[in-house]
Amino acid sequence: MDQTVRIPGSFRRRFSTLAAHSLTTGAVLATGFVRANEFFVTVGLLLSAGLVASPATAQISDNVTLRGTLNQYPNTWYSGIWGYSAPNGVELAIVGQRGGTSFVNVTDPANPVEVLYLSGDTTTWREIKTYDHYAYQVCDDCDDGLNIVDLSDPLHPVPLPPITTWFGSSHTIWIDQEQRLLFCNGTNTHQGCQIFDLSVSPTNPPRIYT
Repeated sequence: MDQTVRIPGSFRRRFSTLAAHSLTTGAVLATGFVRANEFFVTVGLLLSAGLVASPATAQISDNVTLRGTLNQYPNTWYSGIWGYSAPNGVELAIVGQRGGTSFVNVTDPANPVEVLYLSGDTTTWREIKTYDHYAYQVCDDCDDGLNIVDLSDPLHPVPLPPITTWFGSSHTIWIDQEQRLLFCNGTNTHQGCQIFDLSVSPTNPPRIYT
């Protein structure tokens, strides 16, 4: 049985960034999903310097079990990580890295498999969030705009045309699941926050505030 780390809700918003920044070279993935006020992380694939060491360092960690690794991009940097749990039971880890975003099937923690690589501008900062069966990705110091990926078939994700109408880069992204609002913070066109209404259209949300 997989062990589970329970992280208070006050910490969950920053967890994806912290985990990604502490990833070691041989590291890769964590899967996660939001439930009530807590963020549950399936620790089978969490490999970070502060929580689980790479096999090379043989560091002993408490309450975490390494179940598998995937090291397809050993010479790049990672930043930003998120998880998606499909209704059919498929679990995806969505990992930002320097040249794009990797979508990995981690349903079997011992055998992670990449199902999509979404190329983008070279950057040191990407963030990903999900709403319904869509993944939303932004990057800092780039011209990618808002990238949306349809996860209706989680084993065959479909990238949609990027939306560059409102900005090229955004430092962070957050989604209010109850209000169905998408927040893009620190964009290159507005230093403040831009808010988009996902309830109108999750694939082409109108901007309602800037």
